[in-house]
Amino acid sequence: FTLTTPSYFLSAPRPADVPALATICADPDIQRWTTIPAGYSRSDAEAFVTEFAPRKWAEGSPVWLIRHTSQSAPLGCVQVDVTGNGRIGRLGFWAAKEARNTGMVTEAVRAALEYFFDKTDLAAMHWDCEVQGSDINWASAKIAWKLGFSFLGIRPAVTVNKGEVYGLFQATLQRGEAMEPAHGWFGPSEK
Repeated sequence: FTLTTPSYFLSAPRPADVPALATICADPDIQRWTTIPAGYSRSDAEAFVTEFAPRKWAEGSPVWLIRHTSQSAPLGCVQVDVTGNGRIGRLGFWAAKEARNTGMVTEAVRAALEYFFDKTDLAAMHWDCEVQGSDINWASAKIAWKLGFSFLGIRPAVTVNKGEVYGLFQATLQRGEAMEPAHGWFGPSEK
């Protein structure tokens, strides 16, 4: 199924997206802050479109690409892993370099949250990002903050990505909570 916002169209990946995905996901920031393979290539994009995304959809865990129109190239991605008999979600997202700091991801993630809280039995959506040394993906954290997530803190040494052990900066939004900041921004002002 698809989701729409006033400015964007969210739909499943399709074969025509492979070239754009190969280019977008080769970006060092996406490779640093997500679990996509290092050295992302066209074959990785093909596997994402033909194997990973269809498997996730079949499991009830949507993977949407964010587009300007139903036929345009992807600009970003929103993924929700659903567990606990449909009661718990884990949110992930990324954006092409040219689409960052435009409000696109916030708008797309809001649509996904509204869908899950309005149309399903989801009780809570979790967000996290890796803590790499003393660095946090503040741009991702700011999107979660804008959408009302409550920050829980850092859980050390809890995940492995590309062979490295990292902590996770974690936040949660529960059904019925307002999708707006509950407090002032606490991260760096430049992100």
